[in-house]
Amino acid sequence: MPKRVIIVGSGWAGATLSTALDERKFKITVISPEETTPYTPLLASAACGLYDFSLVEASIRHQNKDIRYIKASVDDVDFGKKVCKCKPAFDELPKTSPGEFDLSYDYLILAPGCTNNTFGTPGVKEHAMFVRTARDAKAIQAQIRECFERASIPGLTGQEIRDILHFVIVGAGPTGVEISSELSDLFHEDFARLYPHIKKHVRISIHDVAPNVLGGFDQHLQEYAMNSFDRRDVEVLTESHIEKVDDEAIYTRELGRIPCNTVIWATGNGATSLVGRLKCQKSEKGLPRLLTDEFLRLKGENREPVPDVYALGDAADVDGASLPTTAEVACQKANWLGTALNKDFEQGKVSHFQYRQAAVVAYLGHSDGVIAGKSDYTGAEAWVAWRSKNFLWTRTWRQRVLVVVSWVLDRLTGRTIAPRNDSGSCLAGHSSLNVTIQNNQDNPIFFYVTGKEPADGSFVILRKQGDCHTWSTKPTYTDISSTMPYYFVDGTNGSNDFHGEVEVNSSTSFMLPSYVNSARLYVSQDKLRFGTNLGGPDAGFVEPSATNPGLPEYNITWQFIEFTYGSGNFIVNPSYVDFAAMSLDLTLTSGTAGANVSTVRGLETNALQNICEDLNKQTRKDNQSWTNLCLTDRNGKYIRALSPSQYLALYPNDKMFDYYKPYVDRVWTTYKDRNLTINTQDDGSNTKVVVGRTVTCRVNPEDELLWCGQIDSSSGPYSFRKPTTAEIMGCTQGSLGGNTMESPFTVKGDSDFTQALIVPRLCAAFSRSTLLLEGGDNQPSSKIKADLYYAQGDDKNSITNHYSRIVHDRLLDKIGYAFPYDDTNASDGNNTTTNAGGVIQDPDPRLLLIAIR
Repeated sequence: MPKRVIIVGSGWAGATLSTALDERKFKITVISPEETTPYTPLLASAACGLYDFSLVEASIRHQNKDIRYIKASVDDVDFGKKVCKCKPAFDELPKTSPGEFDLSYDYLILAPGCTNNTFGTPGVKEHAMFVRTARDAKAIQAQIRECFERASIPGLTGQEIRDILHFVIVGAGPTGVEISSELSDLFHEDFARLYPHIKKHVRISIHDVAPNVLGGFDQHLQEYAMNSFDRRDVEVLTESHIEKVDDEAIYTRELGRIPCNTVIWATGNGATSLVGRLKCQKSEKGLPRLLTDEFLRLKGENREPVPDVYALGDAADVDGASLPTTAEVACQKANWLGTALNKDFEQGKVSHFQYRQAAVVAYLGHSDGVIAGKSDYTGAEAWVAWRSKNFLWTRTWRQRVLVVVSWVLDRLTGRTIAPRNDSGSCLAGHSSLNVTIQNNQDNPIFFYVTGKEPADGSFVILRKQGDCHTWSTKPTYTDISSTMPYYFVDGTNGSNDFHGEVEVNSSTSFMLPSYVNSARLYVSQDKLRFGTNLGGPDAGFVEPSATNPGLPEYNITWQFIEFTYGSGNFIVNPSYVDFAAMSLDLTLTSGTAGANVSTVRGLETNALQNICEDLNKQTRKDNQSWTNLCLTDRNGKYIRALSPSQYLALYPNDKMFDYYKPYVDRVWTTYKDRNLTINTQDDGSNTKVVVGRTVTCRVNPEDELLWCGQIDSSSGPYSFRKPTTAEIMGCTQGSLGGNTMESPFTVKGDSDFTQALIVPRLCAAFSRSTLLLEGGDNQPSSKIKADLYYAQGDDKNSITNHYSRIVHDRLLDKIGYAFPYDDTNASDGNNTTTNAGGVIQDPDPRLLLIAIR
């Protein structure tokens, strides 16, 4: 005979436990006034139109679970008789219906949750709004619409409009912070387009009695959140004591009457009436909570466990091991108790409940956030974690898919509360990749996207046409007498349709029109020019120059990322091969449900200044031209740090031209007497392997060439002369620096696949100065990890590519392309490589977020 289990409450704890229990062992009854479980972390987003309300709650009744639900409240429990005293949760009932009824149980689980804590403040219950149920979220959304329509009535004064559009959030914990952030996103983006005439009057303010926001977070995360709100004009008033609320204002001890039309109360939890009535142990400090032992058994008045009664969720706490009132804690307890009850608490099979620490995430708006956990994070990475957590909170795959669809539609057509008229117009024929650019700088950002058409290799550039984007080829120009480029993008006569603009602390999104090869996405602090050569054999696409002081773009700070997007393959990476100037964080969300997230963070804050200071220090050490790599504008401000290959292309006779010669000579001397083995990391079928076919190389004393032998009769042998400094720094193709001979690093192309595998590994070994290290006679060597690159295991005065070393030092994740073959690394036993190049690769990309710091 199944045991009768009564679960009091339909929140996270009750709902999770109801699905975790074995129906064959238990007859499950859920008693709650609420017939749905709200996904509380999604309520703020739904209130502001990001999600449909059907996605932020789930019915407690399950089509595939035999669960009895009764819409009622439990007023009291007779623990001795094992009886719950219940009252129907309806305003009106048939006259013959009983006003109260009793239910008997074998096991009782108390999870009644909490109520809104008003602290007895007059007027809160009558005039404030809350964020606890889907019903609350609907009410907030209706209030938002009402306020903006009221503020649009002709004849109102500016002050009257400001009062109507003043939104006050009381409480600076995660809930208050997130509803404030969602409101900021809505007002500064979607509603700014719908209500341009009143957008300047909108005001959001957060009030809290505490001295800081996010009281449970570390101080540096609190400060980060405060700075984030300050940048977006969200007013934060800490140590603010609210004494009264009415329909037109709040009243604080410090500032008196503050006019507003909307008050959202998010101050925390209060105890339910049931918790107050139950005769058992309760916490004495702070929120009154039911106390349990480590097996979640309710402690009676005598401090002994009450037979067959358990308590969990926000209304309960483990005696001596207090945990916060969060969904994470409630779900972990519910899953543990479900497993324990299914096993009948059998001795040896069930250990006491132990909470597994999970990161706490708070959204700050505009693709920004903070994470508190084993490691603290801020910025776009925290935002992605928050989005991913939202995805996982939902209980069905249908809801999860619809959550991802909501994200995409939000970017394409606006929120449900503020849809744009371009719904569907940009979808036909477009790829499934959404690109979002988040500007966290203090100035507007311009962006451009260029690439090559996969079919014929012709240059294309992204162009906005209406609300959509298309690939546009360069214009045809027949004046072959001209030697100057024709700038058709943002030039004197150029079109402005080719650039996008992102305002301060804002974001913009677009769908890539279709697949593209060898693409670059430029971000710039001012407009850049793109053009075409007018005639002759070099007619082609002209991109901005980072090295010509005679061109306008020289004095502009800009950066780019590189990517290729094809059927079943997307590759993207940060690029500092030519220069380093700006910090771009990359986050790729992929998969049909958007569940896979990959992130590569860019340069640290103030990185350019720090890079140039480090290069100056290196010049003082070795008297080389490292300091000259840093370029300044007319005012002496650093605008970029050039790579050595770019610098030597400008100044081939600089004293650095033979910088690598002593190192190359030592390499040649060393490998006259021993073999150098190149691991191609390929098994002959263009498949990546840990140890692929190898090539043995040795310097021939007679002709001073490094000879690499044959792998098979169809390939090799190969010879390589001594490379110059410029050739090493840039892994240069062709000839450079006065050499009439072809560069030793010239790749022959498809005509010799093996030679194309040797060149990257050989050039990377020179650039990183790993050929003379222990284990350096095998390249790439699993004995030489990234922390030994650039002679860091020896002496930083050693001959190496110090530009690449310094850039990697200033990258937050220490990864990113700083020379052309920076993705060449040794494989480990799992057939993966050290990702020094910061490459993100995925067959099914959905959202690429580029955050500019």
